[in-house]
Amino acid sequence: TKTALQKLSVLEQIDKILLICSHNIKTLQEAINYCYKNNIESYRFSSDLFPHFTYISSVLSEKDMSWLFAKLSGVNTKNIKLSCHPGQHVNLGSPTEEVVFNSVAELEYHLRLCESLSSVECNIHLDGCYNNKESAKNRFIETYNLYKLKHITIENDELSYSVEDCLEVGNELKTPVTFELQHHRCHLLKPEYISKLSEHELFLKCKQT
Repeated sequence: TKTALQKLSVLEQIDKILLICSHNIKTLQEAINYCYKNNIESYRFSSDLFPHFTYISSVLSEKDMSWLFAKLSGVNTKNIKLSCHPGQHVNLGSPTEEVVFNSVAELEYHLRLCESLSSVECNIHLDGCYNNKESAKNRFIETYNLYKLKHITIENDELSYSVEDCLEVGNELKTPVTFELQHHRCHLLKPEYISKLSEHELFLKCKQT
């Protein structure tokens, strides 16, 4: 944990960080190897591959950081489709500047992971509506375009944004949409939400993206 790290000297922190991250890269390769041997075609790796990235990047030198990412680039993905899924605190449509800034910083870390691996997508939600879903969608689109984000896919959620909402934003940004069946079925429980399309039809529309 970050608290445990801060109790160590800087040199001890560096040694521990490099050890943990190297172990995680090795474990990622083992997970990919398992998927390959068992004909599993996709795998979502942990956002904590490099835990507390903002903090550890302030401790490590650029040379150490470059060494870690070079080591990550050496992972053999065996053509397995890899993905990552940043936490709910990533919210590009927030009206609060600090939230957007922190969201972009978190995404830049994930996208750096994506650049070091092949065949990767970074899957995120549209998140909060802030009492005005259309305005939130527009802010999401503006932030996305401003920072020229790559590898991003958009996923529907169970509370705020339906598959149709995600398709609207995804088509505007020419960004793939992930059809999350469980979230969709939860979203269907909302009395105000009525989908005109079947699950299969929605899946096909997402597949087209």
